[in-house]
Order: sequence, then C-alpha cells, then structure tokens
Amino acid sequence: MLKSTDSELVEAAYRLGCIAALTNEEARVIAEAAASGTDKQRLAAAQVASANLGVDEFRVWCEKYLLRFFNDSNKEVRETAGNCFRQLQSQPLEKFENVIEKYCRSAAYQDNSEALLYTLETSTDKLPGIVCMACELLLKRFGFEAGDFRTARAADGYTVSKLIFRVYHQHQRDEWASRALDVIDELCQHGVGEVITQLQEFDR
Repeated sequence: MLKSTDSELVEAAYRLGCIAALTNEEARVIAEAAASGTDKQRLAAAQVASANLGVDEFRVWCEKYLLRFFNDSNKEVRETAGNCFRQLQSQPLEKFENVIEKYCRSAAYQDNSEALLYTLETSTDKLPGIVCMACELLLKRFGFEAGDFRTARAADGYTVSKLIFRVYHQHQRDEWASRALDVIDELCQHGVGEVITQLQEFDR
C-alpha cells in the first residue's frame, strides 16, 4: 500500500502505519515518514495523534507529533491536530497543561481557538491555571474583534469571560489569581463578553 500509485491508498496506508506505531516500535519509522511527508501523509498522522491523545499509554507519542503539527505549514493539518482537545472533554485537563500551552502559542490556535475553548468551557473538572494564557493570548491577538458582537470572535469573547472567572475562583490561593485578575481588567477595557455581568455576580 505504501508503494501504491493511488494517493488515497497511500494516505490510508500511512494512517494504518501510525495506528500501528502506537503499540509497535517497528512501525514508528512509518509514522515518522508520515509526519515528515506530504500534506496528505501529515494529515493522516495528525488524525491518529489527535484521536489518541486522551489514551494514557499513547499520550507521549501523540504529544510528540501534535506539538509539531500545531505549527504545520498546512492549515488542515493544524486544524486536525487542534481537534485533539475535543477528545478530552471527560478528562482532568491539568495533566495536559504542556499541550495546552504549546497550542496557545501556535499558529493552530490563531486558526481555531474554538476547539480548545469549547473543551475548557464544557469541562466539569478544575481548570488548569494555564487557561489564563489561553485567554491572554486570544485577547492580545483578537481583543478588539472579541469585543465587537458583529465579528465571529465575539463568541470566543463570551467564552473567555466565563473561563477566566472560573480560573480565578479555582486558583485564588496560587500564582494564577493575579494573572486572572489582569485578564479580567483587560476584558473590561475591551468590553468583551459578559465580563460586567460576571463582575456583578461575583460582587454578590
């Protein structure tokens, strides 16, 4: 299959090779070839890494490739890698702080912040403090857009305003509290989301 002239068959072969590489050392040469190959081959590897990040025994392998794909030259590869967070909705997110941090600093986050923000918003566990960074960087890049209800970024603004108050409530006794307050100040400056409503509820 890897030597086929049919590009779709080759893509499927690399995807299977990446799946095999999760548990088979010998197949990892195929995974590395896919991760360094054509757009379609990298996409195949990104699909496997994204789908399996939440499996503890595969996490190290998946993180290795996802961190590369977050800054891939191909937007579809970046977006597919970013979808890894959709697989984590039922898991404690604190153990994925490194992946969240790298994603927030990547080109993929600029393309597709919603994948991460939705997972953070729907999580029922304690949010990791690194969520402050996710909010900070989104405001730095899209602050004015997030405060304008006519733009697509306005929805992200509402999510960020909810998240940062959760982080503040959950981290009042550690170093993240002051950073959360700084983000809240910035939200007020930009008029983003429901920050005024959130402040009024907090005062009560």
